[in-house]
Amino acid sequence: MDRSPRLRRYQRKDYSQTVEFPVEIVGRDNLVRRYTFDEAVRLYHRRIATAPSRYEDPETVDAEIAHCGRRIDQLRRSYLEHSGLGELGDSSRSALLQTPLAADIAAFLRRALAHAGLGAAAIDLAFVEKGAGECFWVRGGVAPRGCLLYAYRLDGRDASRSRAALERDLARLRAATHEPGAEHLYLAYLSPDLALVLAGTEAWPGPTGVIGQDAGDAAEMVDADGMRAGLAALVEGRAGAALGLLEAEFERSPERLGVGNAVAVAGLLASEPQRAEFAARYAALQRPNDALSGYLLAVALLAQDQGGLVDAVLSRPRMRSSALSLLRAILALSRGQLRAATALAREARREATDTEWFAVRGSKRLVAAVGWFWFLRGFAVSSAILGGALSLVDPNALFLLPIALGTGAWGERRARRAIALGLREGRFRDVRLVSPEILPRDTDSPPRQ
Repeated sequence: MDRSPRLRRYQRKDYSQTVEFPVEIVGRDNLVRRYTFDEAVRLYHRRIATAPSRYEDPETVDAEIAHCGRRIDQLRRSYLEHSGLGELGDSSRSALLQTPLAADIAAFLRRALAHAGLGAAAIDLAFVEKGAGECFWVRGGVAPRGCLLYAYRLDGRDASRSRAALERDLARLRAATHEPGAEHLYLAYLSPDLALVLAGTEAWPGPTGVIGQDAGDAAEMVDADGMRAGLAALVEGRAGAALGLLEAEFERSPERLGVGNAVAVAGLLASEPQRAEFAARYAALQRPNDALSGYLLAVALLAQDQGGLVDAVLSRPRMRSSALSLLRAILALSRGQLRAATALAREARREATDTEWFAVRGSKRLVAAVGWFWFLRGFAVSSAILGGALSLVDPNALFLLPIALGTGAWGERRARRAIALGLREGRFRDVRLVSPEILPRDTDSPPRQ
C-alpha cells in the first residue's frame, strides 16, 4: 500500500468508538484475528516500535505511530468502560488511576491475582504513596494477606526518573529473592509507557517472572550495560525508553565516550530538545572539536527556535562533517544565500560517510530547493522587465512592477518559513536530520540483526 491511501485511511478513522473484547484486528495479510486487551495493546506497541523499519517515508512513519497511539488509548478507554476498575480502589489520590493507563493496571491485577470465580470486586486496591512511581496495597485472589504494587510511568517528562527508580527497585527485589522474610519480586509487567511490579514477603503461588512487550528490558536494567540497553531500545524505535536508559547511564558515567551524544540523539527523537541540548553541550565541552556533538547541539537549538545561537556552534573551524555541511547549507538557503547553499550541499554529498546517508539525500533535496528559489527570483525579475517594457507602450502597465516583485518575495518568504518550521521538527523536506544510524558503530553499539 502506498503512502497516500494509507494516510487517507488513517484520516477517516474514528477513535471515539468503544470496542469490545476480544477485539478483531485486520493483519497485514488481510486476515482478521481476535485479540484480548493485553494482546491488542502489545500489538500496537510493536507496530510503533517497528514503524521506522517498515516505512521509509517520514510522513507515513509519523502517521503510523500516531494511529497506533490513538488505537492504544481507544483500547484502554474501552477496557475501562467494559471492565473498569470495579471496586479495585479509590482513584482520587492516584494520578495513574485517573488516566487510561488504569486499564493496564486493572488487567495486570486480574491476571496476577485471578483464580476460579474471582471477580473485580474481590480485589482491593489502596493507594499508599507517590514518589518516582506510585505504590499501592493490593489484596485478594492468590494474595489474601496482601502485597505491594509499584507502578512507574515511563513516558512524559519524568520518564528518566521513573525508569531509574524501576531499575533500583528491580535490583533490590531480585537480590532479596532467597532471603527469608524479605520483600521480593512476584511478577512484573513492562511496556514502553508503563511498568508494574508486584512484590511481597509471603510465598507466592501465582504467576512469576516478567511479562509484557519489553520483558527483556528487565535483565537489561539490572544486569547489562545501560549504554547498550539504551542503544538497543533506540535502534528498535523506542525513543522514550532509550532516553530514560541512556540518561541513567549518563548520570552514572558522564565521562563515558559517546554517552552524551547518544542521549542527545534519543532526546531529539523523543521530542525532548532541551534534554538533548544539555547532553550535547556536555559532550561538546568534553570534546570541543567533535563534529557529531556540535551537529546534535545545533539541531537541538534549532528545534527550540534558537537559530541565533547556532552560528557560534557551526563556526568552529575544526568541526567538519557531511552532516554539518548539510546543516550549514540548509541555514544558508533559509537566509536566501543560494550560491553558498549550493556549494555546501555539494560538499555534504562529497564528504558523506556510510552513517551519514541522510546527508546525501538531503543535499539532493536542497539542490532542488535552490532551483525553486532561483525560479522565484527569475520569475520576479522577468515579470518586472516585461512590465517595464510594456510601460513604454502603456504607462498604466507600471503596476505590474510591484506585483511581480511582491509575488516573488512572497513565494520566497513562504519557502524560507517552511524550512524554518522543518528545522524545528528536526527535518528538511522529507529527510530526518537525526536517526540512530548517526551514532558511530563502535563497541558501545548493540549488535545489528
